[in-house]
Amino acid sequence: MSTYTSEPGTLLAGRYRLVDQTSVGTGWTFWKATDEVLARSVTVLTFASGFPRTAEAITAARAASRLGDPRFSQVFDVEDADEGAYVVLEWVVGESLPDMLAAGPLDAPRAVSLLSEAAQAMAAAHALGLTHLRLNPACLHWTRGSGVKITGLGIDATLAGPAAFPTPAEDAPGYTPGMAPSPELVDTRDLGRLLYAALTGYWPGPAEPAGAAEAAQSHEAQGLAGPAGLPPAPEADGVPCPPREVFAAVPANIDELTCQAMFQRPSRNGLALSTPAMLAGALADVATPDPPPALTAATHLFGVPADRGYRPNVPTNPYSAGDPVPRPRAGTPYRQPTTPVGWRPRVAEGGDPERRARPHPGGRRRGRLGAQPPRQPSGGRAADPRRPVLVRSGRGGIGRAHAGQREQLRRPGPRRR
Repeated sequence: MSTYTSEPGTLLAGRYRLVDQTSVGTGWTFWKATDEVLARSVTVLTFASGFPRTAEAITAARAASRLGDPRFSQVFDVEDADEGAYVVLEWVVGESLPDMLAAGPLDAPRAVSLLSEAAQAMAAAHALGLTHLRLNPACLHWTRGSGVKITGLGIDATLAGPAAFPTPAEDAPGYTPGMAPSPELVDTRDLGRLLYAALTGYWPGPAEPAGAAEAAQSHEAQGLAGPAGLPPAPEADGVPCPPREVFAAVPANIDELTCQAMFQRPSRNGLALSTPAMLAGALADVATPDPPPALTAATHLFGVPADRGYRPNVPTNPYSAGDPVPRPRAGTPYRQPTTPVGWRPRVAEGGDPERRARPHPGGRRRGRLGAQPPRQPSGGRAADPRRPVLVRSGRGGIGRAHAGQREQLRRPGPRRR
């Protein structure tokens, strides 16, 4: 079966120019394309003529477009023509889970934070009646702008077909032969498997059917791998080993939560986690708070403290070293303030014990304990008793002055007793 459009350079709707194929399946093709109107990269999904699930994929894309959650890849445009149906999706730029696991398993706090946000996103989608049903490592991304990004909501499961639809495990609670799987249970178990993969670097999910492997690789164009890109998890008696047995650095409480979601078995600390909302709440309880923001190159260069969310109402100039130093006015020499001779600071209640032994400067009696000494003449030095002083005489009397008042210098003589 040939695809509808098979050559790069084709222009769809006079706007979307196909650049390169990213993934090819039985009856559908994913392309990296350019939106020439908005000058941005997009993902375009085209269908082959006669593909039996074209209408279902178009319906799933329209349903996903009503979810305005930035944690999911957005649907920009849909065309449902019989011979030219296509879906335009957001081109996700970021690391997928296999990319993050290339250097080894993630730290437990980082893995819990990643899957906690993904579980919250799936809980929000389930609240609106939308399900994924095909969560795998290639669907989980981390972007710098919006954090967690989940791709293929509802569309990947439609492309894979009913043959790839998961069935409940025989040991699941309430299992009966021939029962249909619960969508919430399917997504919760897949989230538990993603947490297992993030903690250990192994994929604990079942082998992909022939038709489903193509749907899982629908985003290879962005450098992403499907579940086959991760080694299978070690098993014991046909069941994947718990994460703590595979990687000893996994904390015991996180290991227990992973098993509750993935195996759907109750533990001594609670029941099985059967919905994404329950898993999100359990992960939020064990998640560690986010670390404070690290110093950037600019803050380290200029010595500016990192932003902690509160800034006082003061100037924040990173070039503080270049600010001019305030200088005194021209013609006004700067004088260093001096302390008057003999000045002593005020003392606490009880007085100064050293002052009790010396007489008061104004007479024989002692001064008040703790009192400040009398001010000395200006100039910062005590008066010289041998220095001549200016004396006023006249009819004005002491403290008065008039036109006939005379002034003369007198040298003080010995004090009379």
